[in-house]
Amino acid sequence: MDISKLELAKNKFKKSKYVDISQNIIDYICECYVNLNPCSYGSRIQNYVCNLLKLKIINSKLNTGDFKYKDTFGEFKMTYLGQDLNYHIMFIDCENDFTPEFYFIPKNILNKFKLGNMVGTKEANEDNHNVDLRVNVKKGSTEHKLLSKHNLLKGTSFDSLQEFIELNNK
Repeated sequence: MDISKLELAKNKFKKSKYVDISQNIIDYICECYVNLNPCSYGSRIQNYVCNLLKLKIINSKLNTGDFKYKDTFGEFKMTYLGQDLNYHIMFIDCENDFTPEFYFIPKNILNKFKLGNMVGTKEANEDNHNVDLRVNVKKGSTEHKLLSKHNLLKGTSFDSLQEFIELNNK
């Protein structure tokens, strides 16, 4: 017997929004994906990773980035591969057992991407000086390869990210 869309929606609404932070990164990512809405899992995963790496989380009202290590501020962007990307970047490869890929790229590398307006058309934003831009990164695409080419980490694993942070946070 198929569950109706209404029942699925009701079950999702009733589902707990609690995610156990004591579990490993893959299980945490999967639980966020299943239990949380897209508008909330990004910041939860960001805080989880920052806490694992013992990075100082910055109050968003300061408008200086998401975290700080040594004297450097960083911005954390996380999405599931194939979704729109708004400098520490984290993709979650759903096809590869929800394995996270980490990239740490210099801000100027974003200029190598063909960026489009996040909201509205180019014409509609002509007089707007604070336009949020985006790029869509698909698995194996030119954009994905460009991120890999300019990644400051030795690889894309959590261990590579942790090693980079430890070496640069002294």
